[in-house]
Amino acid sequence: MPSAEEKGLLAEYKDNQEKLAKPDAFCAEMMKIDRYEQRLRAMHFKYTYFERYIALNEDLTAILEASEALEKSELFPKLLEIILVVGNFMNGTSFRGSAYGFKIHSINRLVDTKGKHNQTTLLHFLVNTIEQKFPHILKFLEELKPVDSGCQVCYQEMKSDFKELEEQFEETQLEIEKHHSTPEKSQEPFTVQMKAFLVTTDEQLHDAKTKYEKMQTQYEKIVKLYGEDPTTMAPEEFFGIFKSFMASFEKALKDNRLEREKREKAEKRKQQQNQKLMEIAASKVPDPEPPIDHSSPAVDEKGVMDSLLDVLRRGNDVDAARRARNHTEAIARLRDRDRRRTLRAHRRGSVHTRAKDLLVDLSGEKTPRRSSGKSILPMLNVDDD
Repeated sequence: MPSAEEKGLLAEYKDNQEKLAKPDAFCAEMMKIDRYEQRLRAMHFKYTYFERYIALNEDLTAILEASEALEKSELFPKLLEIILVVGNFMNGTSFRGSAYGFKIHSINRLVDTKGKHNQTTLLHFLVNTIEQKFPHILKFLEELKPVDSGCQVCYQEMKSDFKELEEQFEETQLEIEKHHSTPEKSQEPFTVQMKAFLVTTDEQLHDAKTKYEKMQTQYEKIVKLYGEDPTTMAPEEFFGIFKSFMASFEKALKDNRLEREKREKAEKRKQQQNQKLMEIAASKVPDPEPPIDHSSPAVDEKGVMDSLLDVLRRGNDVDAARRARNHTEAIARLRDRDRRRTLRAHRRGSVHTRAKDLLVDLSGEKTPRRSSGKSILPMLNVDDD
């Protein structure tokens, strides 16, 4: 709109606009309208109101739902109990131990306590404990989901916008009632449209006012519940504490799961390698040795029978029969010694094993070696009865 000085200059050309440029001619023509400045402000309020009202309503809803989510949550307080127990356990008997509570912003300090290699934090340990012992508590992330929207609201800007909407509404309403209520002006298109707009706006702002008071009450209640001062802590700061903690919690949850998958894959590879080594070792194992017969040496039954028949034919005495039996047993021992040598020949042992077997053979021979041309019977020491 033109300033006071510009209005004075344009007033000189009010009835002679041909000499003015088009912008100046437009301003000069506009000045002919009654209360054109107030009309322009009212029209601007009308065409910007709905967008501003929707934004205001979304901000009110975000803070209200975030406050109600924290108040109705059943699992998040249980998580805080576990954090308190872990903190008291770590502090032990120091002056920090046996605490009855802690400031809510302290939950974001869990990531500051790191492990030996600075790869894990106290929050990772807490998340792992909850996964194993209290998995139902993990659902608190769903319970506090509205907190994300609540921390994005600038509380002071929202209050300022709401106050400005109310002031502009009152200004427009006063302008229509005071200067456009005559029979002539009440029929003007501007007056008709503004009256209909003000009726709708009045209802919406009344609902917004009710919602704003409910939001403020709920917010002050939840802030006091967590031991903070609602007059000094704005919603974006208060809800930001919970948003930061939830983001860190989800990250620790993801880190723990990736670490478990990594260990499982490593264990699986290790098992596969061990299985492969066992298969290779099994392929190199020597053939099993033939079983050694530890039973009594087999006696040639036909030879025994022939010897007994020969004794009966010759009529020899008992001593002769005994010598025949000794002869048969000596032959059986020789056969058994030959069998053991054959079995040892099949072994695939080391040089040490073969040398040991050779020593056993040498030490185990009880019958002296003889030439094949002599009979073994005269060598047996058998006393006559």
